Amino acid sequence: MNAPQLAARLNAQYRHPRPLGVLLHVLDLTEDPHARWLPCNRSRTPGRCAAASQSDRIPASFLFEGMPNRDEAGSLAIMGQGLRGGVVLHPAYARVRCAFGEDGNTRYKPGGCGEWCDEGPRKSSSCANRAWRNGTRLVERMRAERPTFRSHNEAVVDAGAHVHALPRSVLAFFYARNTPGRCCRHAYGADECYKHGDCVAFAHEAAARFRAAYPSERGRALVVELRLNDTTQPFAPS
Repeated sequence: MNAPQLAARLNAQYRHPRPLGVLLHVLDLTEDPHARWLPCNRSRTPGRCAAASQSDRIPASFLFEGMPNRDEAGSLAIMGQGLRGGVVLHPAYARVRCAFGEDGNTRYKPGGCGEWCDEGPRKSSSCANRAWRNGTRLVERMRAERPTFRSHNEAVVDAGAHVHALPRSVLAFFYARNTPGRCCRHAYGADECYKHGDCVAFAHEAAARFRAAYPSERGRALVVELRLNDTTQPFAPS
């Protein structure tokens, strides 16, 4: 698969989410500093894991057409507006424990899920900060109700299953453009933005390390661009 084919595949997955659309882990320093497709392990990298790191889980945003999660500029909202880029998780190997319509604050919850939402007649917005078991039903509710969430959504992916399925559990790497030609994080309430390093370089470096760790994946671990301001076809070849 080449980069244009990969982007087309991800855009199709975005338009037809089964169950959650495109799963993304944003590089947020909770991962292994040397192998960013892995959760940080305090025994393996002592003193290098962020306080929010949880070795049993991988936090992810999920993108799907019609998602109501938007930032102040109307762009697709993902954790930290993409920060340093990240990992596209393969849907066939991602074991999702639970999902939230907004930021679930999962770092503070046992197993990442905490209290469960009553998925009966309730609206998705009435389950704020409570976990959904059924991702398909959550996406259907969010699409139908179309509230506007100023927060990114969140899914909790089981880290053990992800590690066991490597290298197949990693589909690609990405970097984000949150406005045309700009790769940064916006300051709240302002038009200007501040950088968290070069997110393009971060993504390519992570992909290169992945290919070095798994030589069989040299032709597959590609990098795509995620255009958060494009709500119809957000993925493009790098």
